[in-house]
Amino acid sequence: MEMINSLKTAGKLKEAEEIETSFKKIYGEYISNETYQNHHAISRSKILKLLESEWHFYKHFLDPKRPKFKETAAMIAGTHRHIAILEPDLFDKMFVCYKGEGDRRTKEYKEFAEKHKDKTVLKEEEFNEILYCRDAVLNDPVAKVLLKNGLYERAYFLDDKDDGISKKIKLDIISDLAISDIKKCQNANKYEFEFDAGKFNLVIQAAYSLDIYEKISGIKKDNFVLIAVEEKYPYNVYCYDFKDEDLNLAREHIDLALKLYKKCSETNTYKKTNYPIRTLDIPERFKLRRIG
Repeated sequence: MEMINSLKTAGKLKEAEEIETSFKKIYGEYISNETYQNHHAISRSKILKLLESEWHFYKHFLDPKRPKFKETAAMIAGTHRHIAILEPDLFDKMFVCYKGEGDRRTKEYKEFAEKHKDKTVLKEEEFNEILYCRDAVLNDPVAKVLLKNGLYERAYFLDDKDDGISKKIKLDIISDLAISDIKKCQNANKYEFEFDAGKFNLVIQAAYSLDIYEKISGIKKDNFVLIAVEEKYPYNVYCYDFKDEDLNLAREHIDLALKLYKKCSETNTYKKTNYPIRTLDIPERFKLRRIG
């Protein structure tokens, strides 16, 4: 980065821009969640909405009447955990633990918050939960290897010349072994986490991340690993990847979503499908068992 700044200072803007572009292709950009969310490019979450329907995509991302994006408490807590795990030095600078009694309305808390107004104040229970999650991940033998010498929290942006669509990804961890993503969950055991992975279509995230990263950087990663960490005691940590056949199927769905997006954006038409009354087919694992 010093070289780039020196070139800019010397007025060599074209050379600086070329080096900066090459740098971003490999190392990505370290940007805030808000900046990333506000960028117009197609992300994994937009792909998922397109797969629901073009109308869902429009209502969530284009409708002028849509609510302004605001991070939920769960999202904020997830960000805190990510910082603690991936950037522990930054966590110590950004957060402080309040060990007093009572809630945030008490005089003692307000005085403590004022004294530490340059930091985010967390109550002792919140603070400890984050540290327990961090320690569980950092002490897990598999996660430890995935984290080693990695790049953390990097965003990548692609103006894809093949289809004319701008795309983006944000990756938790990029190491020699894999691209990895930290997922907090209620239960990290394989049977339960498979349900979460299916419910939230995490294989779409995996395939999209692997392919966009390779297209931008020119570096092929064979594995996308989910580091599942329980958000409550006992904070179990297990790591999972995906079958190639599932990743390839996800790529077919991603291609379908991108074609739908291109059609809708070119015509500026997002149709809503109306259905009659439909009969629910309860998933096998949730069906009631016969009595007797």
